[in-house]
Amino acid sequence: MMRRAACAALLALALPAWAQPLLLVSEEEVARERAAAPSAIVARSAPQPGAPTIKVLAPLLGNEPLGNPIRIELVFAAEPDAQIDPASFRAQYGALRIDLTNRIVARVTVERTGLKVDNVVIPSGNHRLLLRIADTKARTGEVELRFSVQ
Repeated sequence: MMRRAACAALLALALPAWAQPLLLVSEEEVARERAAAPSAIVARSAPQPGAPTIKVLAPLLGNEPLGNPIRIELVFAAEPDAQIDPASFRAQYGALRIDLTNRIVARVTVERTGLKVDNVVIPSGNHRLLLRIADTKARTGEVELRFSVQ
């Protein structure tokens, strides 16, 4: 066990930051999310007219659990009268809305066209991510991802 940890530590030192796994959500955050009282009612607002859209290219979400590492690829689109504001990107985890934005933007650049993060590691279990992006007219689009990791 100690030998495996030592090898992993040496490998992490040898890899550039972008190639190392990104632990998007910690075990502690998953435990806090599970301990939170589940909400029986979820308030959802209607999308703003003309709000940007977020298309999820990866992971492919379906009935099967995902396996680590996970690739996240998003495509943003704005209406012709505006542009995507990359600085407005936000990523939050679960009902507690734990802010994951800095973990993602420390790894990749959010472009007007979208983002791609490889080598993401998420603990096993059921998860919910809320992703948001705004345009230059301050209209906000969002998408919620619900998935399981084995």
